[in-house]
Amino acid sequence: MMPISDVQVSFDVHSVNGTTLVVPYVVAAGDAKLAYVLTVIKTGSSGQSNASQSGNLAMRAGERRAVSRLVMSLQKGDSCDASLALSQPGEAAKTFTADCSLK
Repeated sequence: MMPISDVQVSFDVHSVNGTTLVVPYVVAAGDAKLAYVLTVIKTGSSGQSNASQSGNLAMRAGERRAVSRLVMSLQKGDSCDASLALSQPGEAAKTFTADCSLK
């Protein structure tokens, strides 16, 4: 079994007209079966909202895969934080984060 520390994560964040798309990508150094939880939290003048998705991934060595896609409506001044927690049996989860606020 490949250790979770051998996984790389990058976030692709695109904003168009107040809608922000968050897509995390995972690359595993070896074959792996991973469980994931993707969470996006938006905080702004209207309060806080969050969205999350979870599931499982079967990865092949060197494969780059989009885990999931989450869309949030953001206004200028809102903060947006994305996190992806990855785990596999017998190992603690590892969490990766990204700022998805409007720039």
